[in-house]
Amino acid sequence: TWHKSVEVMPRAIKIFNVNDMYGFDKYSEVKWNDIESARNFRLKTIKDEPLFSWKNEQDGMHLYLSSEKQDLRAATMEFIPEDYYEALIFPQCGKVNMDAWCNPLDQEIGASQMIIARVINMIKESNAIDLLNNDNPK
Repeated sequence: TWHKSVEVMPRAIKIFNVNDMYGFDKYSEVKWNDIESARNFRLKTIKDEPLFSWKNEQDGMHLYLSSEKQDLRAATMEFIPEDYYEALIFPQCGKVNMDAWCNPLDQEIGASQMIIARVINMIKESNAIDLLNNDNPK
């Protein structure tokens, strides 16, 4: 059984994990066009594995989860958003963060130190941006 997300999902650069809301079932990603072949796989362990996929529809991206659980109500997703603000205002448990909606520039960007360090290193290596804002480089 496939379950479609009720809300349009924030666009993601990279998805790390999709789990059920309790963290018991981990979903594996499958491309939308490969869903049929994954479901017809000969090995039962692969055939019955919980899967997730994305589909771009008229109103935006939707997440699809395969699950035999009829009571699936929510899932958790760990990802890097394409637009951080879009992720901040995404409804969580049906509620929109009104503070983020009304004051987007006052919101703290929550990124791990590992990711921040990697981004800073990439910028330094590219020499594209003067991190010191020094108009007179030596």
